[in-house]
Amino acid sequence: MKRTVKRVLLVIVAVVLVVALSCAIFAYVQVRKFDSSMAKVYDVPPMAITRSDDPAVIARGEHLSKSIAACSLKDCHGADFSGGRFIDMGPVGSFAAPNITNVLPAYSDGELARLKFQESRFGGVLDFWGDNVVHSAVFACIGIGWSREAGASFPLVLGALAVAGTLASAGFVYRTTMRRPKEGPLFTSVAEGGSAARVADALSRRDFIYLVILLSLFGRASWFLVLAAIGAPVFFLVLVALSRRGPERKTV
Repeated sequence: MKRTVKRVLLVIVAVVLVVALSCAIFAYVQVRKFDSSMAKVYDVPPMAITRSDDPAVIARGEHLSKSIAACSLKDCHGADFSGGRFIDMGPVGSFAAPNITNVLPAYSDGELARLKFQESRFGGVLDFWGDNVVHSAVFACIGIGWSREAGASFPLVLGALAVAGTLASAGFVYRTTMRRPKEGPLFTSVAEGGSAARVADALSRRDFIYLVILLSLFGRASWFLVLAAIGAPVFFLVLVALSRRGPERKTV
C-alpha cells in the first residue's frame, strides 16, 4: 500500500514538474518574442509636430480625443486629461491613467533622446557603460555580503569573476560594435549578424534582475552569483568566438 502511494505521489510530482517546465518554456519564448519585437529598429523619420492656434485644428484634436480615441473618458485620462479615476482590479491592484498634460516635463532631455533614437554619441556611450557598471556593482555587492555572512573569501572570488566577465564583455562589445561612427542608436546588438548573435542578444538582456529579486526573497541571492561567476566569463568567450567567425552570409 505504501509503495502504491509513493508511486502515485511520484507521478503527481512528475506531472506538476512537466506542467511547470512547459509553462516556463512558453513564458520564456513569449518574452523573447516580445523583447525581439521591441528591440527592432525601424527607419522612421521623426514627425515635425508644431503647436497650432488654428481653431479648426484645435476643434479637430478635441473631436479625436473625445470621440475616436476616447481619451477624455473618466476611465481613461479624464475630461481635462489630468488623470482618470482609480480602477480597482481586485487582487491584481488598482491603477489609473496618468496625467498627460505634463508628460514631456516629466522626462529629462536624455530620456527623450533615447526614446526618439536621437541620443548623442557621448550619451549612448554613457548609457551603455552606466548599465554595465551597475551590473558589476550588483555582483560585487552580492559577493561582499555573502563573504561577510559566511566568513569566507571564496564569495569574493566569485564576485570578481562575475565582474571581470561583465566588464570584459562590455569592453569587447564596445570595441567591436560601437567604436565606429554610425547612424541611429549607438548600441543595438552585442554581435553582428546571424542567429547566434540573436541568441547572444537574448542572453545579454537585463531580465536577470527579476531572478535576483526572486532569489533574494528566499535568501538565495548567492545562487545567482554562482551562475554569474560561471556565465559571465563564458559569455565573453562566446562573444569572442562570434567575432572570429564573422557575420553569417546568406546564400541565394
